[in-house]
Amino acid sequence: MLAVVIPMLALSVVGARVVADRHEDVRRAERVRDAVQVVDGLIHLRSALFAEQVASELLAPQWRPPDEVLQATEFGRVALRGLGELEQATDAALLAVPPARRPFEVDDLALVRADRDEWSRSSVTIRARLRPLAEQVNELITFYTAEVRTTAIALGDNDLIAAGTTFQRAIQLPDTTGEIVAAVSDLWVAPPLARVRLQSTVIGAHARYDTTAELFEAALFEPGGRVAEFWAGPMRMPESLANLLDQTEAGELSDPQRKSGEPLAVGFALLEAIDWTFAADELSLIAAEDLTVLAGDVAADARGAERLSGGLVLLAIAVSVAGAVLFGRSIIRPVRRLTDHAERIGSGELTLEPLPLDGPPDVAAASAAFNDVVGTLHLLEQKSRALADIELDHPALRETLPGELGAALQRSTEVLSTSIAERENLRSQLLHDATHDSLTGLANRGALMDALAALGGGDGTPSAPAALVFIDLDGFKLINDRLGHAAGDVVLQTTAARISDLAPPLATVSRLGGDEFVVLLPGSSEAAAAEQLAVDIVAAIGDPIAVDAQVLTVRACAGVAAVDDADPVPGPTHLLQRADLAVYDAKAAGPGSVVCYDAAFGQRVAEQTDIEVALAAALDPDADELRLMYQPIVATTTGALVGLETLVRWDRPGHGRVRPDEFVPIAERSGLIVHVDRWVLRAVARQLAEWADQPGLADVRVAVNVSGRTLLQSSFVSDVQAALDSYGIEPGRLSVEVTETALVTDLALAAAQLQRIRALGVRVAIDDFGTGYTSIAQLRALPVDDLKIDSSFIRRLGETGDRLLVQMISDLADLLGFYTIAEGVETTAHVDALTAMGCDAMQGYYFSRPVDAKRLAVWIADRRRPATSS
Repeated sequence: MLAVVIPMLALSVVGARVVADRHEDVRRAERVRDAVQVVDGLIHLRSALFAEQVASELLAPQWRPPDEVLQATEFGRVALRGLGELEQATDAALLAVPPARRPFEVDDLALVRADRDEWSRSSVTIRARLRPLAEQVNELITFYTAEVRTTAIALGDNDLIAAGTTFQRAIQLPDTTGEIVAAVSDLWVAPPLARVRLQSTVIGAHARYDTTAELFEAALFEPGGRVAEFWAGPMRMPESLANLLDQTEAGELSDPQRKSGEPLAVGFALLEAIDWTFAADELSLIAAEDLTVLAGDVAADARGAERLSGGLVLLAIAVSVAGAVLFGRSIIRPVRRLTDHAERIGSGELTLEPLPLDGPPDVAAASAAFNDVVGTLHLLEQKSRALADIELDHPALRETLPGELGAALQRSTEVLSTSIAERENLRSQLLHDATHDSLTGLANRGALMDALAALGGGDGTPSAPAALVFIDLDGFKLINDRLGHAAGDVVLQTTAARISDLAPPLATVSRLGGDEFVVLLPGSSEAAAAEQLAVDIVAAIGDPIAVDAQVLTVRACAGVAAVDDADPVPGPTHLLQRADLAVYDAKAAGPGSVVCYDAAFGQRVAEQTDIEVALAAALDPDADELRLMYQPIVATTTGALVGLETLVRWDRPGHGRVRPDEFVPIAERSGLIVHVDRWVLRAVARQLAEWADQPGLADVRVAVNVSGRTLLQSSFVSDVQAALDSYGIEPGRLSVEVTETALVTDLALAAAQLQRIRALGVRVAIDDFGTGYTSIAQLRALPVDDLKIDSSFIRRLGETGDRLLVQMISDLADLLGFYTIAEGVETTAHVDALTAMGCDAMQGYYFSRPVDAKRLAVWIADRRRPATSS
């Protein structure tokens, strides 16, 4: 009987421990559910505060949209009913939060509203009044969300952990959607000089939303569930907002000629975007409901296990007591010792002296068995402690327990050990995936931003020196277009490996996105060392890469920025911005270039910003600062004037004439080039109308240079048509010139745009031909009339290689039916050589420098005079 009683006692002890563990799981699951419910209430409060803030801005007299605009959306109709209803909703949401969990009290809210009459001065004032309250709400949301995730991990339920991650990502979405709404709203009503800066703010807000949305999708729990369904439905970005963001990033809302608050369609889009922002809060609430239900299920399962274990413990105790009563009289003393030891074991004391093996044989055998059970329980306790402390290499876990019960317990221990190891591996994998790029294995943008933030001091400046290298591949899109994305992935992975091999041990190597990589060097302020690292990286990237049966050579550019006590920056992220500016200049300098940001560079950036603002003002119709110059194009065989190339010049007040190579790259970078090209189109059309009755100019064709950015604008074709219609110009008198390199950005879209231009009757020319990457197959598919041979080849006509190259271009043009024009003709030798090659037309200083309209008329008269006298 002792052989039955003693194991039952041991089972009771083990069962009691299991009951305690299940009870702790119940408590944790309920804590998850309680925390989620608190966050649910805080989300309602955050949404109500945001609604009150937006309505306050909309109803301010100087910004109030027309009622028909407000009536167009759900939130607009709510706002029309006044602030009273929204204030009541905010108060109700605040009171719904348990008093101990509230971020502020009703009196605090009333104090903020007390000076509401002062709010209407500006939207900045409105946001400043309500922002401290919203920040307090967000701090509590962050705190309880972290508690949910920590407790879910402690429970070890994978579904609960995944749902918690989805919930955490969903909570972050409303902040980014609201940031987009605020940024676009500010840009819409901003004065002209502030628009370029605010355009960058909109682009940054859009990028942060895209990053948050990508992280949310990556962590999405149950792809077919309610959260996924809501994400794919109501939470899709409104089409009107998506189009508005495309217009904003194309610079259309930054047009200095646009009136503040126009066009009205932006108001409709903003109101739909506000509804979309509230939908983001609804997404968080749905995720909270799913997480609450899941936590309830986990708690219910734990309660069931607790009750079952408790029943088994009570049964084991009952059997033990019954055995002791039945056989107590014959073995009182040994059993009393056994009982005493059992009580001490039941209280958790396992470090007992072994029982003496005296008394009747059965008692002695029972004592020996009891000693074995104690040893087994002690070993089991060691295993449990090792599992609790996640010491998976503890020697106790490898020691085998005796007997069938020991074998069963050993198997349970091994299962638990494996489960814990898998959980730890999963947690490590989730942490790794959240901070690393899935293609290259490098740190991702979020991890880089965290590393930059870690450099920050309490006053917003870096507390320690640092350097940063920004690497950008050249022509990577061309690899994807020609060889496919699989080849592009191989290039990116190889590039990442080469950068990692060269980076110092403590550096953070990250893929910022696309073909951009960053190496952050904490603790290093030596720009020279960072620059040498950049040079080494650019050289390593340039080594050949084998992709399938092809060998590719990829070039790169790098920008370097460093900061130390002598050169502070406003914040750690400005270090990234400086390196970004430097790599932009490096790309302009050519493949393989490395540029360092220094004080002179900063001055250059300030000067470029000054030029950008002045150029925006020069585009005003009343400014009268931009001038058109014309360079003649003459037929090779007859010398007759066959066309003119238009060149724009800028006479800046107080600075004199600004060279094109000074302001055109800045216009390209800022997006102002689109407005410059539009101005030139209209000015040329006006000039053609003025020449309608002038001999020698009435039928001349004028070529206009158009940037690649302008060509890819959706409004470009309509802009050309509008310019021609405004002055009644025949389309055949206009020619559009685009550079060969401009076509590489998006060859398919560029070809489609050029086809539409030709459909109007306007000629199309490829400028600077021979300097880009256009293949013969692509050239045949392009809707082109003229090829303009780049002047760099004409200057070297005396060299055999270049002479053969020009001859080959001319022959290719004849074969494809193109009209060839040689640029940069300066000498009689040039003219003779090009005539012998069969080139159709020429332009250059040999015939005339670029001149204004008045001097052009004199030039034409001088050429016509000999013919008239004869």
